Amino acid sequence: MGADDSRTSHNDTVVQSVYLGSAKADIVMVVGCSTCNETQEEKQSNSQYDSKVIVRATQSTNHGVGDVQLRSSTGALVSLEKGFTTLVEGSIKTVEPTSGHFGTKVVVTGERLLGGGKKLVTAELAGVKAQIVAAVNNKVSLVVQPHPTALTGDVVFTAETGALVTAPKAFSYVDQGKVATVTPSKGQVGTLVQIAGKGLRGGSAKIIHVSLANTEASIVNESDSLVSVISAHAAATGAKDRKSVV
Repeated sequence: MGADDSRTSHNDTVVQSVYLGSAKADIVMVVGCSTCNETQEEKQSNSQYDSKVIVRATQSTNHGVGDVQLRSSTGALVSLEKGFTTLVEGSIKTVEPTSGHFGTKVVVTGERLLGGGKKLVTAELAGVKAQIVAAVNNKVSLVVQPHPTALTGDVVFTAETGALVTAPKAFSYVDQGKVATVTPSKGQVGTLVQIAGKGLRGGSAKIIHVSLANTEASIVNESDSLVSVISAHAAATGAKDRKSVV
């Protein structure tokens, strides 16, 4: 935000700038701001304060404890000594796998992945919200959610504090895999079955599990377009889905 990014409080004094340590923060809202639109929930939350300024911390290379300083248009300065600690930003080191589609399990490792907060509220893979399975400071486990087309984008974590941890262009959605043929389509224990199609690995390095009629089969060899398996004994007969897990 620019230098003229100011907000007006109840007494029409303008909050001109806010610093968290040595870094200028972005002003989000001032209670009673004549140019802001507070929701009813926000008004109720803010009613206990004579004055309240909400800001968003910006990037800073000076880490550690620093003062909070608010300066008004009149030049008045309000400060709190050692009121804010600037943390080292979170860093994503690895994303495994780096591509996939709906159902793919993704593990992200790094440092300070919670951004100084206690939990993640959202995790995005290429702009699409993923299911968060588990999240700690050095590891986050996700499950990819549906997206209709292939695309590449950032991995973005948002903590409950609003802090962001990002890895640019770190994940790619691939087209949903499709099974074209299963040959033969029926058989007994020990039958060699070939499954042909497209994108059978689902963007991963290999297929680790194949089931025929809900029964796990033994993988002979596999690729992104052809998988050969040997059928095992099934508890019941009847046509069932053929499924592979990568």
